[in-house]
Amino acid sequence: MKLYVTLVFYTFFLVFSLHAQKDSTILSKNFLFNDGIYTQFEQLKANQPAILWDSVQANLFTNPQTFTTKIDFIIHHADTLSLDSVWGVVLAGIPYIRIEDHPNSGELTYFAGLKVRGNISYFSYPITEQKIIPIKAYNPVVGNAYLQTTILKDVEHTVEKMLQFETGDIQDFNRISFLKWIKNDEGLTKSVRDLSEAEVQEKLFKCLLIYDDRHPVYIHN
Repeated sequence: MKLYVTLVFYTFFLVFSLHAQKDSTILSKNFLFNDGIYTQFEQLKANQPAILWDSVQANLFTNPQTFTTKIDFIIHHADTLSLDSVWGVVLAGIPYIRIEDHPNSGELTYFAGLKVRGNISYFSYPITEQKIIPIKAYNPVVGNAYLQTTILKDVEHTVEKMLQFETGDIQDFNRISFLKWIKNDEGLTKSVRDLSEAEVQEKLFKCLLIYDDRHPVYIHN
């Protein structure tokens, strides 16, 4: 009787596992999400948009070089949809996450695309800030500085973020935050801790890719 029960349980487990594999796939850069508008992260995790593009009118601008999208408006059922209620959008299978209070978006709402899609996903976007830059004027004869002043200059830099796909948590992409998310991988944790400050800029992103490869997550087709 015990053997029969065990066999029945094993058969059920095997059938359930095969069925689950058919309905889901590993989340990677090759996975294409269902296009549409997502009002919360759980919808993206389930790959089920709240609103399809076919049912709205929208004015948006996508920059393939920066992997970003700016949206002017979305009209749904004759009403203008509040973009503050949108968690993200999917265009051509790629998720774009709404960036709150982007300093350079103007009247438009800014969205950044997930460049890496996996257990720990990655996105980035440029911002331009004004910084005070000191300048000096030199005497061409003696070489001494005779004038020192400051100017305001536009300086562009890249904001790097990571998304934990199991929870939807978003953090800055840096060594400290990354180490908190990879505690279950002792070998990689040691490698990241051993990186010099100079190596972090070059190798931290590669470590993220390694982690995603070692710890895949599955998503509904």
